[in-house]
Amino acid sequence: MPVHDAIPIILGALVGTTVTTSLVALTYIGDRTEFRRALGASPLHDFYNWLALLIFFPSS
Repeated sequence: MPVHDAIPIILGALVGTTVTTSLVALTYIGDRTEFRRALGASPLHDFYNWLALLIFFPSS
């Protein structure tokens, strides 16, 4: 697969994992302590993915 065709797949995977972490955090809504931990960790993972997206694919 050429790099030009692979870039949208990689970008989709990065965006997909950011959505997944937020959805997983919402599954802990029944337990207040675990929910706070999950909701606190979710944005860190999201930030890492968006930062990687900006660093590795600035021209996309």
